[in-house]
Amino acid sequence: MASDSPDYPPRRAKRPNNNARAKWPENSARAKRFNRRPLPADDAPAGDASDATMTPQDWEKAAVRLRHYALYYLGRFDSTSGKLSEILLRYLNRHGLNQLRPKVAELVAEMVQAGYINDQRFALRAAERALNAGKSRQQANAWLLQRQLAAPQVQEALAQLYDTPQRVVGDDSDADGEAEWVEPELLAARRFAAKRRLGNYSDAQDRAHRFAKDLAKMARAGFGYDLCRQVLG
Repeated sequence: MASDSPDYPPRRAKRPNNNARAKWPENSARAKRFNRRPLPADDAPAGDASDATMTPQDWEKAAVRLRHYALYYLGRFDSTSGKLSEILLRYLNRHGLNQLRPKVAELVAEMVQAGYINDQRFALRAAERALNAGKSRQQANAWLLQRQLAAPQVQEALAQLYDTPQRVVGDDSDADGEAEWVEPELLAARRFAAKRRLGNYSDAQDRAHRFAKDLAKMARAGFGYDLCRQVLG
């Protein structure tokens, strides 16, 4: 039965907001640990640490951290000089250390001299991966340029891979189990069609009905018309 008391029905207790940021004393150890980076001065550029709060020793430590970050990145990923430069500049901008931007070129040159970065070697490996993935020369060229490689390096790597006939055995060859020398563009087209089950690599019943669509798919991938007709059958 309802009660005449104003407290009926009882109100649910308000749940504490555990996600709210705790208010620590300004000089406490916890506050110093979670607020290590000082706030920039009013006249400092947005996102940059101010000279008033950064001592020369602090800048030296920041430069050492930048070098360690570059080594850490190269230990995980194979990179180019342009890509590493982009990664380091992004790191400086994220941490408000844009005054160290001139150090990036010196650091990248150091990594190149030490052998941690070799753009031509990277371009050749990337071109080989593109060929194995069934990418046409046109598609591989665009793919390599996205890796921050210079156009002459890309053209040299593609010339080594796509201008030399490849010796293939097995599924990539038209002959059953016999080796043959195949033009790289034709080899890439076969691999592309096999991965997507186009033409001769699809069911015989649907092959005639899907020819136009399969031809359009290969054309969008950068393969020539005569090559597409040869692969699709």
